[in-house]
Amino acid sequence: MRRTVSTKTQRAFFAAIVAAIALVLFAVTGGLSVAGNSIAAAQYQYDKVTICHVTGAGEVTITVAAAAVPAHLRHGDSRGAC
Repeated sequence: MRRTVSTKTQRAFFAAIVAAIALVLFAVTGGLSVAGNSIAAAQYQYDKVTICHVTGAGEVTITVAAAAVPAHLRHGDSRGAC
């Protein structure tokens, strides 16, 4: 005599498999994005310049990318801390 599996049990088993696959995929892609972000952050860690940034409320010391310095100098900022 053959025993049949109920539809409810089949659905629960299928849902468990789908959830496990989704969990593995999220873990793999999450690991890749975290590694990518760390590498990207380290890539732009250097070539930073401290400038005295002029605002409407006064001056504030900020650090910007070296490529952004010419634009800041054009509108009145200066190199170095305020």
